[in-house]
Amino acid sequence: MVKQALVGFQALHWSFVFRYMKYTLSSKIESITHVEMFVKYLYEDLGLNFHPDDDFKDYINDVTKEKIFNEADANIYNNLVDDCFNVCAKNDVDFYEIALRNNPILQD
Repeated sequence: MVKQALVGFQALHWSFVFRYMKYTLSSKIESITHVEMFVKYLYEDLGLNFHPDDDFKDYINDVTKEKIFNEADANIYNNLVDDCFNVCAKNDVDFYEIALRNNPILQD
């Protein structure tokens, strides 16, 4: 019974999150601050185990085993990651380091 409630809660959580996604087709990553904010959003708000090399089409809900992102949303997020790499390269900053520094699993 508890497991069913948890599965139902997580499905409801993902449904809510994606109905009110913060980043859309018109979103832009234009500064290192934007990169930091985007990465924190992925970790903290979406609860993803984010890695910059992962395609958002490949993210799977651990409980339901369903894809988290539909194709359109995955493309938006993949393009935003490309923007992050470009902004970081222009500013001589390592995007991987930003992702690692903000990963809550690696925090003290």
